[in-house]
Amino acid sequence: MKRFLVMILWVLAAVRPGNAEEPQDGVRVRRMSAQRSVAKDAVPGLELVGTNVVSLGRLTLLDRPQSVFVLTNRTAQTLAISSLRRTCSCITSSADTLSVPPRGSARITMTLDLTGIHGFFKRALWVTMSGPARNRILLQQTGTVTPLYEGLPAEDLVLRAPDLAAACWTNTFVLAPTNPRLRLEAPLFATTNGALRQTAALVTNAVPPGAYTLTVVLQALTNVHAETRLLLPITGIEGRNDLLLLKINTKVGQRLTVKPDQLYLRASTRPTLNRFLLRTDIESADPALLTWTPKLEGMTVTPQPIKSKSGLLVALSLTPQAVKTWLAQPEATLTFAYPNHTPATVRVLPAQADDAAEDDNGTNDAEGDRPPSPERK
Repeated sequence: MKRFLVMILWVLAAVRPGNAEEPQDGVRVRRMSAQRSVAKDAVPGLELVGTNVVSLGRLTLLDRPQSVFVLTNRTAQTLAISSLRRTCSCITSSADTLSVPPRGSARITMTLDLTGIHGFFKRALWVTMSGPARNRILLQQTGTVTPLYEGLPAEDLVLRAPDLAAACWTNTFVLAPTNPRLRLEAPLFATTNGALRQTAALVTNAVPPGAYTLTVVLQALTNVHAETRLLLPITGIEGRNDLLLLKINTKVGQRLTVKPDQLYLRASTRPTLNRFLLRTDIESADPALLTWTPKLEGMTVTPQPIKSKSGLLVALSLTPQAVKTWLAQPEATLTFAYPNHTPATVRVLPAQADDAAEDDNGTNDAEGDRPPSPERK
């Protein structure tokens, strides 16, 4: 019995937790030492103090926002900045030093010219350091540019009428300046459109100070879709020539559009497949209501709905004889029609050597512009 107890005590002593863990601890210590050695030799580069994204809030075109970013060298050796690469010509940048000593800092100044920027924006500057790793830091400015005058719609103005009898629109806008020095000059139309009779009048308001009332009258002369652009010069700030822009689209009746509007064909020994994307002016287009001309022998037209319900994807299959017959016609065209819509016409042209290329399975999209599939729209 005594001998048995001695054996148990000997076994317990051999498997003490300290002895069992010691080899593992030894491995762990060696690994940590190796990691510390690597970290000591590595050069992590400059560290950014604070955030790399500055939110500038709401601005106008008259503002010229400037942000200063501080990069600190926390290593034991001098670090060099090799370049400041802007992602937009609107950015001006500078550094107070390109050589940063240990524990020293570099101040990067980023200035933004807002000319031509509208609405929300994000502009960036890359700071690249010298050395094999060429570490980079991204600096950004974000904000929203508001117009110099408020009161015009942010998007294009779309005016619709079912027919010419109702195609006359009068729209009034109150324009308030974001700076009291601003003034507006007489409006002028940048486009002369034979499909529209267009007038614009600008009246100064007493309240709010510096505000104007703009009245725009448009009358359609033909049953077509037309676009006009109205410009209002802004004065009052020396050295600047800014403009307010109002884009107006008028739509009389309904129009069917097709893309592409040219079809290049060449003689072939195999059937060809061509695709077209049609757009209507209604919420949901019915493929069964689409018609087309001509209807040649060997021609198969298959319209189908797409995710955007106002459109249709049309597959046009032609036999070699149908292609030959069509190309023999002078000024050949393919016209699509939809009820209560102006028709859409595709010009049919003979393909030259470098025009539309036919792939291995005989599929050919005119002008190489393949409309999106229903699943991807």
